[in-house]
Amino acid sequence: MAISFWAVRGEFDLTWWLPNVYLMLYPQVFIPWLISMLGSGKQDRTTSFAG
Repeated sequence: MAISFWAVRGEFDLTWWLPNVYLMLYPQVFIPWLISMLGSGKQDRTTSFAG
């Protein structure tokens, strides 16, 4: 939400934007893995990221 707020206001500070955009985008790498784990019924903690 903070990214959207500062974008609407038109304020841009690279030292603030870069870490926050990274934190916003990084979790999206794990979404396909999470969806596949939830869909396959493998919801235990012993399942590795690689499958």
